[in-house]
Amino acid sequence: ENYDEWAKAMRAGLRAKKKYGFVDGTITERPPEISVDLWEQVNSMLVAWIINTVEPGLRTTVTITDLVFPLWNDLQERFCVSHGPRLTQLKIDLARCQQGGDSVVQYFGRMKKYWDEYTTLDGLPSCNCGGCRCNLNLQLNRKRESDKIHQFLMGL
Repeated sequence: ENYDEWAKAMRAGLRAKKKYGFVDGTITERPPEISVDLWEQVNSMLVAWIINTVEPGLRTTVTITDLVFPLWNDLQERFCVSHGPRLTQLKIDLARCQQGGDSVVQYFGRMKKYWDEYTTLDGLPSCNCGGCRCNLNLQLNRKRESDKIHQFLMGL
């Protein structure tokens, strides 16, 4: 249910530790200048990090491998929902989102979370012809921002 959020947080953590190459496929073999012990230590640490962040109820269904790259791919294949259904759910959530008894700050925070995820999954098309003078990118961004204002006001 929250794979995308989990994967985003994991990628950020792995990048911070300079270990993202182990899961994105750029580091799949031990470089010759790295000792076997160090390679195995880092790989095992990453496998443990990932396994320990999977919900306990799901952990027993995960095929645990000795290598982090196949483990990462397995989790992605099993739990990543295609963007179509998620975009539809986000549109439903946005349409139903109401301030209710929440403060404006809390309400805006909920809306922003939906908008940010929607934007991540469904980026705007852009003109990249090189000679464009129509400012398509600016127009599309303004349109999306206008839509956000209307959605926000409808929920007050």
